[in-house]
Amino acid sequence: MYKLFLCTRYLLKRRIAFFAVAAVTLCTAMVLIVISVMGGFLDMVKERSRGLLADLIVDNYSLQGFPFYQEFVDQILTDMPDVVRAATPVVYNYGTLRFPDGITKPVYLVGVRLEEAYVTNEFKQSLYYEKHYPGTTTLAEQKQPVFGFDDELIPRLPAELELALEKAVTAKDSAADEADRTPRLEREARAAFPGPGFYGSPLFLTVVHTERFARDFRTFAEDLIFQLGQPPDQRDPEYTADWLDEFEDDVPDLLERAENADLQPEDLGHFSTVQAALGRLRTAIQQDNLEQIGEQLDAIMEAVSILIESLRDKLAPGYIGTELPGIIIGRDMIGRPLEGSDYDRYYPRGERVIITMLPFSRKGAIAPSGAVSKAMRYVDDSRYGVYEIDSRNVYFDFDLAQQWLGMGSQRLDEELSGGMTPPRATQIQIKLAEGVDARNRLALEEAAVRVQEAWFGLTQRISDRRPPGVTDEDIDLMSAATVETWQDRQRQYIAAVEKEKVLVTILFAIISVVAVFLVGCTFYMIVQQKTRDIGIIKSMGATSAGVASIFISYGLLVGVVGSLVGLLFGAVFVHYINEIQDALAALNPNLRVWSRETYSFDYIPNTVKAGEAAVIVIVAIISSILGSLVPAWRASRVWPVEALRYE
Repeated sequence: MYKLFLCTRYLLKRRIAFFAVAAVTLCTAMVLIVISVMGGFLDMVKERSRGLLADLIVDNYSLQGFPFYQEFVDQILTDMPDVVRAATPVVYNYGTLRFPDGITKPVYLVGVRLEEAYVTNEFKQSLYYEKHYPGTTTLAEQKQPVFGFDDELIPRLPAELELALEKAVTAKDSAADEADRTPRLEREARAAFPGPGFYGSPLFLTVVHTERFARDFRTFAEDLIFQLGQPPDQRDPEYTADWLDEFEDDVPDLLERAENADLQPEDLGHFSTVQAALGRLRTAIQQDNLEQIGEQLDAIMEAVSILIESLRDKLAPGYIGTELPGIIIGRDMIGRPLEGSDYDRYYPRGERVIITMLPFSRKGAIAPSGAVSKAMRYVDDSRYGVYEIDSRNVYFDFDLAQQWLGMGSQRLDEELSGGMTPPRATQIQIKLAEGVDARNRLALEEAAVRVQEAWFGLTQRISDRRPPGVTDEDIDLMSAATVETWQDRQRQYIAAVEKEKVLVTILFAIISVVAVFLVGCTFYMIVQQKTRDIGIIKSMGATSAGVASIFISYGLLVGVVGSLVGLLFGAVFVHYINEIQDALAALNPNLRVWSRETYSFDYIPNTVKAGEAAVIVIVAIISSILGSLVPAWRASRVWPVEALRYE
């Protein structure tokens, strides 16, 4: 009983003990924060790698790809249902993407079969418009959807999109965020449909800018009439000429907007009427012909009013433009992140973009046709949360990718045996059956071995029978292909992160050894100050082991209190680590230590694992006990007679 009493008393009354508790607290919190962040980063790397790549990958690491992918997919789905659940071919290549404003970016082209990709990996979960408008994302040819206004002037989308949106919002497991239903402020430069995403309306923008033109011209007309009522020497001809120059420059811009909105010739004719009237108005002003000035002002205002009324009648939801194939773009290429998980998109859904690519032959040479450029429509954007992927990848139809990149079937010359060459893919992604644990390395490798054997068997059969059109290059490309697990694919990156985690943990653990020495020094000072107390306790019958146990228990108590407080502090810090970084960055941008461009992911990992926290607490308590051993031994060696006369 006296041991507990003395331990508690020393802890509460001896202020120097607070330094030992503080040391244990800070070391515990520091190690916990480091392990949680590094461990969370490692987990994110592994999880995102699997989501991106599927469970198994067949690849020969070449832009030429390899043939007979479909035969292999059909074979493993039929012969290995206990191992393979789904499989899909993919085409990879490099190219550029040009946006309507002239910005061109380098991209990684990915040709996919959309429905199959939904099954083999987590591609569907990365799509924005598919989440909020389920079933509307397609890579087939399509026009641009635009919003319009109903009879009550409420903005609406085409019926199919409105129905999909309502289903997403009202469904029990809806993925749509109610916050996205909050109407956004309209901007003249970019009229956004007040709902999830960004739906443009070139016609609406044409009306907005035409109304601005009418408003400015009305102000100009009033100023002009006022000036004409003044003596000639008080007029400002330069002011009038500048306004006319600006209006004449605006009309071609309005006409271009109207043409992009697919207006009819009779509507476009009103812009020509306005442009001609502006020329006559300038001449009338130069001649000071008041009658002609009034007629031209009335003619311009009438033409603009008729035009605006005609355009308003056409403001209805629908589809515009020519039908173009769909393309899905990495989200960091088409917008900037806002607070939360939303993005400020630069381009409306269905915007026309142009991709340019270089086809390669089976021998790896650039095809004679040279670069291929194709117009497409931005139908959705993808966000995996990995910056390198979201800022680079674009996805379009697999068959089109084959065709444009020269990887489809082609007829060989007669001197090359004739026949049609087999189409090629650059990769096969495989989803394992539900009974196979894709996170278990042993199970994953066993599945990879079986799939590899099947691929080698197919390659051997093709090589033996040599169907018409199959060349030596085809056999070589097939022989070079191997089967990898998602872990093997990212092995170097994952291993580097694992080593970094171990290294950083060791470094901080070494730094934390200071807590052991601080506890030892603190207890040693207490032993020196409490020599008389130790002598009294021994004279009353306490043994040396009993006295030593007091200070060991004291170390245990310091370790328990310090580690628990450190655990609480570290857990709270890790939980709010992103908010803390944002607050520091608000004070000084240079204090932002986590960058998506550097660390790939959008946020700092903020999860504390119970197992790791328990180990850290146990190690902290053991360290405190180790720090108390030398002072405990010193206390046990005190002789009662010497201690009682100790001053």
